[in-house]
Amino acid sequence: MNYLVVGAGNASRPVARLLNHLGHDVIVTDLKEITEFKTDVQRILLQMENEGIKLDLGNKNPNLDGIEAVYAPPTLPDSAPIAKLIKESDAYVLTNEDFSRIVNDLIPVDIIGITGTMGKTTTTFITTSLFKQAGYKVWSCSSLVNNLVSEAIIDGIVKGKADDCDIAIFELPHGTIGLLNSLDIKIGLLTNIAEDHLSEFGGSLERYQQRKLILERMSETFIANYSCFDIINPQRNNALYYALDENVDFKGTVGDESLTIEYNGDKFTTPFHMMSYFFENSVAASAVALTY
Repeated sequence: MNYLVVGAGNASRPVARLLNHLGHDVIVTDLKEITEFKTDVQRILLQMENEGIKLDLGNKNPNLDGIEAVYAPPTLPDSAPIAKLIKESDAYVLTNEDFSRIVNDLIPVDIIGITGTMGKTTTTFITTSLFKQAGYKVWSCSSLVNNLVSEAIIDGIVKGKADDCDIAIFELPHGTIGLLNSLDIKIGLLTNIAEDHLSEFGGSLERYQQRKLILERMSETFIANYSCFDIINPQRNNALYYALDENVDFKGTVGDESLTIEYNGDKFTTPFHMMSYFFENSVAASAVALTY
């Protein structure tokens, strides 16, 4: 199928790359010339071109000649000329939900998804370490691999990592959740929600919270920091909670260079020599591992 992907931004690049990998003919159009993008984005765009994607950059008046299907990011203004052309055309419009389902079908293993305002990268790293120590072959994607996690996920699919692992553990920042909003998540984890990134949500904390809560909707089992109880409980009354020194499903207690975790009538103590702010992240990772 002949696809036009509108924009060469963070949402569009992963979409274009996966569509090309699946055998579609893909054109990426953007108002900006390649030299107007940051150096790391230029490198990715050139890689995409080498993989067979046609770059139509610096085009102020793109058209839909010969185009059968279109992807346009949700940030594309309705007033943009290309948006008007799409609306008036018969081209199939690929949505984020459609794209997410395509990605989901290409991942044959259980997915653990981790989000939150703070601590999600560290928690993803610790969770990955626990599963590796338990003998799992883990495909892990986080901002430690790529600042744009959605690109890391698509890169992994293109390179066959999804078919060469026992479990996938993904950090899911708000941008990645927005694009991949229809995954089947085996266990979802929310570390916290704080007033950050609000400029991307029109200053609205509620809109930011709702973006994060997409993970709750996608998850078969959901675990959250107890600080999020008032946000999560109205949505889901069977969520599990973790915290330090609270009577919750997974309770962490800090000792002298040790961490004790109590859960389901049992407990264990492990040596702990990391920085103090890693205690709660480690309880979160343990909660995921014990639940799985």
